[in-house]
Amino acid sequence: MAGIKDYSTTQASNTDLNGISTAEGMLPSNLNNAIRALMKNTREWFNDSQWVEYGDGSGAYTAAYASSSSFTIAGVDVTSFYHAGRRIKLIAATPGTIFGTISSSSFSTNTTVNVTWDSGSLSSEAITNVFVGALSKTNSSIPTEIIGTTNIADSAITAAKLASNAVTTVKITDGNVTLAKLASDSVNGTKIADDSINSEHYVDASIDTAHIADAQITTAKITDGNVTLAKMAADSVNGSKIADDSINSEHYVDGSIDTAHIADSQVTTAKIADSQITSAKITDGAIVNADINASAANT
Repeated sequence: MAGIKDYSTTQASNTDLNGISTAEGMLPSNLNNAIRALMKNTREWFNDSQWVEYGDGSGAYTAAYASSSSFTIAGVDVTSFYHAGRRIKLIAATPGTIFGTISSSSFSTNTTVNVTWDSGSLSSEAITNVFVGALSKTNSSIPTEIIGTTNIADSAITAAKLASNAVTTVKITDGNVTLAKLASDSVNGTKIADDSINSEHYVDASIDTAHIADAQITTAKITDGNVTLAKMAADSVNGSKIADDSINSEHYVDGSIDTAHIADSQVTTAKIADSQITSAKITDGAIVNADINASAANT
């Protein structure tokens, strides 16, 4: 035998130790040699004990090339040991020592083990050794609550490793939800505190008519002097909107004050310019003797 990997689980079958006979009736001189060989094998395993050369689980085994990503263990069903997720270390001439993870295994005459290699692949040649990780993927011997943050590589926790709804507000540092982390249209009215949006948050000219409630624009919201003629509807200014004694002659269109708009008895002599009443303005027979000064010349 040539190492712990070749020891048989059947005690009586262990009749050779690194070429030293340990069979029944062995030479007494072989005893110390056998003990030394056993110590050598134990130390070799201990030097890299995270890897176990399980083989067929009983003794010497045959691992053979099947494809660039698979190998076989001859004549025994060891699929439960070479199970999906367990790590593999394999040594052969062309790839050298390569590492991978078992993707699946199956048994039919031989056990076929399919591996996703970290790098490299198998060639059609003899396989020197096949090791499996000492820790099983299932029913692991790792104690619970033992893996701390120092044991986890930076950037190693991916989305697939987080349970749904596992990231709560207590897991997010204040101020770290950036614009890039918000989905489009994800912030609605329920997420905005009352009285928290001020003018700096509005895009210029973004408030349109549809977003102004009826009767919400009061005089306090209109800057003095900013209601222009174009903003006033036709016939929108009536007498109730004009202050008393505020319209002077500059606001009348020439010739716009007609008879209908002059109250009765409102044109007095003071309103008639001198020499402005011509004969055309006097009705025939309207001037009687009482209207003529006695000293006036009559023709």
